[in-house]
Amino acid sequence: MNIRALHLHTMLTTISREVLHVDEDVDSMFSFIMDGEYTSEDLENAQFLSRSIKELSVLVKKWEVSVLDRIDK
Repeated sequence: MNIRALHLHTMLTTISREVLHVDEDVDSMFSFIMDGEYTSEDLENAQFLSRSIKELSVLVKKWEVSVLDRIDK
């Protein structure tokens, strides 16, 4: 087993978990903006941030799968 790949997998798992927490916070912020007074810029920024976090989550998962493939070999 490649110890460097295992370590990378551990780091990516941690990053993935933290990205999930940020995504949950962004969803809460989005709800807060929708419930109160907001500008169109606020809404646009919240939507952009939400999309970006979701894209980041997908990228981290893809990388994690790649690392797992290397660990298994």
